Amino acid sequence: MSEYNFIATELMQEAQAATGLYDFGEPTFTEGLSMLCETYADNGFNEKGRKRLRRRLVDLLQARLRIEQAFKDYPQIEQEQIRAPMFLTGLPRTGTSALLNLLANDTDARPLKLWEGMMPDP
Repeated sequence: MSEYNFIATELMQEAQAATGLYDFGEPTFTEGLSMLCETYADNGFNEKGRKRLRRRLVDLLQARLRIEQAFKDYPQIEQEQIRAPMFLTGLPRTGTSALLNLLANDTDARPLKLWEGMMPDP
């Protein structure tokens, strides 16, 4: 048996211990988290893969805790309006990076920074 288990409640407790925060917000995500944990547990990943996936889940749960805390600390966030967002998608090697860089030069637009997409919490 691997030391890197995928038990949703344990992952959540680990995230809470690491952040000192306890409110995940609405519990609607827990069913999906449990299903994902079952999928990871039953798919025969090697130890390195299990460790990496487990760490990623805990990191995402920590981000959720910090985001929920930010909504409490800064309730004005909910009043922020994003008007006419653009979403750029495409298959690899089709010019999406070039187009993103071109659009990012527009002074009236603000692209999402890579780090913001990777770490959406404050």
